[in-house]
Amino acid sequence: METVRDVTIKTGIEPSFLVETLTTDIELTDALFDLIDNSIDAARDKILSEHNVKFDDYGLPADYSSYKIILRFTENSITVKDNCSGFNEKTLTDTAFITGKRSNHQFGIGHYGLGLKRALLKAGEKFGLVTDNGGSRYRAIFSSSSFATNGKNEILAKQLHSKNKSYTLFTVSDLFLDIKYQIKDNAWFNYAIKKIAVRYGLFIQKGLSITVTRCISGSCSTETIKSSIPGLRMTTPLLPFTDRINDFDGINVYFNVGVHEGYRFSGEADHDTKNNGLISGTYGLYFISNDRVIVDASIDKKYGFTTSWHNEYSGFICLVRMVGNNPGKLPWNTAKTELKLGSTIFLGIKDKIEVLAKQYRSRAKVLIKAWKEIKLDSSISEENRKITFAKMTGISLSNFANIPTSAALDKPDVNAVSINKPQDTNAGKPTGKDNSEAQKTAFEAKDLKKRAENNKDKHSQNWTTLLPAKFPISGDEQILDNLIIESIDLEMKVAPHASAMLYRSIIEAASKRFVKKRGLFQEIKEHYYSRGEGKRKNHSDEYKQQQGIDLSMIADWLVVQNNIFPLDERKQLKLAAKKLKEHISTLNGIVHGVQLTNDPQLSIIRNDTIAIIRFLVT
Repeated sequence: METVRDVTIKTGIEPSFLVETLTTDIELTDALFDLIDNSIDAARDKILSEHNVKFDDYGLPADYSSYKIILRFTENSITVKDNCSGFNEKTLTDTAFITGKRSNHQFGIGHYGLGLKRALLKAGEKFGLVTDNGGSRYRAIFSSSSFATNGKNEILAKQLHSKNKSYTLFTVSDLFLDIKYQIKDNAWFNYAIKKIAVRYGLFIQKGLSITVTRCISGSCSTETIKSSIPGLRMTTPLLPFTDRINDFDGINVYFNVGVHEGYRFSGEADHDTKNNGLISGTYGLYFISNDRVIVDASIDKKYGFTTSWHNEYSGFICLVRMVGNNPGKLPWNTAKTELKLGSTIFLGIKDKIEVLAKQYRSRAKVLIKAWKEIKLDSSISEENRKITFAKMTGISLSNFANIPTSAALDKPDVNAVSINKPQDTNAGKPTGKDNSEAQKTAFEAKDLKKRAENNKDKHSQNWTTLLPAKFPISGDEQILDNLIIESIDLEMKVAPHASAMLYRSIIEAASKRFVKKRGLFQEIKEHYYSRGEGKRKNHSDEYKQQQGIDLSMIADWLVVQNNIFPLDERKQLKLAAKKLKEHISTLNGIVHGVQLTNDPQLSIIRNDTIAIIRFLVT
């Protein structure tokens, strides 16, 4: 067969496809964590290369006190700098920027060869790198098109003289519009700080320094991150206990179970219901791979917590520490945001968790029962109840040294707590457009004079029902008003999940009424597609035209509003709007049957958001 000519067929990956594939299903925070992971891997490699390495009880490096990671955000750039080992030339040229090139860090947390590229491509268009390994320094400037694999795009790095110190600096500029918006948003920024504190909490406890600086509109603020991994109480009345899975295909799993270091049982001298409620969001399961937290504070059944959450689990902490020399064998996904629930090792872990959780509950029930019996025993004076409980459970009596009165010994419990305490000082006062007449309340609408007397004239932290009797109704939306009326009878402690579902319904009904009365439908939808999550969804114009609005879209819009709120309440309402946005996912999880709750957690959600709900209703 005669050949006319050779035809070259191009191969490769379009940069746009690579960007979408790597970044669509990952949040900015998780992308940034990939850069932090790389820095930690570099630090660990350097530590393990040294003599006289200190190891913890799990065989992992115990001291990161010489290492620092600095994140800096401006209105159009993100930088991540560390003082770890820096890139050697072979790693820089042959590994670092090859998509899917597996790394082989001992006890590593980066492995799949995706994190660095994903982090850069998620945030912006242009990138810079300066790295110094103590022997040579390299500098490169490149863009997203540099990651195409058609053989024409390469990154040119300049080799420079070393400054005789190890560091790496990544810069992302020409940020995408949605990334710029996130950086400016205080709610997102606070969320990022919170997540860094838990994801890298163990490294921080070992001395690693992580600082975050944000410079917006000429004003800069810097925060040094503190670990938020809860410790376990090492004292009575409920001592911690452990379990272990040894050498499962190169992975050791350690279970540490006990009481949150800040939790106090009823009957203890320093028991504080409010404080217990404030830390309730940190109870649950923690899954940790080579010191990197993957899942935190979860009571999700998919992780092995098979029974329903009960007050007897209050204070429960289970730290599941998975340690493996080869990170590829650890049961986590490439983004390090979830576990591989079908893996053999995880199924073994899951079986252990069910047993350990029930063991904790059994021990806690003994303490709860003992305190109830003491309170019912008329032969024990009020002054001696907690002292008796201490003697029965082995608690040190030194805790009682400064308690002067019986009142201090036995404060009555309340079943609701609050971080932000919205005052109910405006209940029953004139609101709305017509100030000549007081806003009608749920109490008045039902015409029952003595209903919910325990709520009357009390602040939100003392409310036992979902809403107080004096909470206003709209007077023009029957479904919304009926929901509010029902809420003044619903005891959260008795039915926390039903209360959560009802509260979620009230929020949605009040929000949609507000949107309808103000004619905001189109404005909210345009905000969603221009500045919100819809910007990245590539919906057609036809789809956008037919698209309705949901509660999440309304919440996103409320967060960025200012002028709609009365001046004297603006600060409180803006904070409540941000809290509403944060809590929606939790409420959605409860409604859809994938998340559990309890009355302290629901009280926090209610108290955080009630100001904005009252505003929407009135």
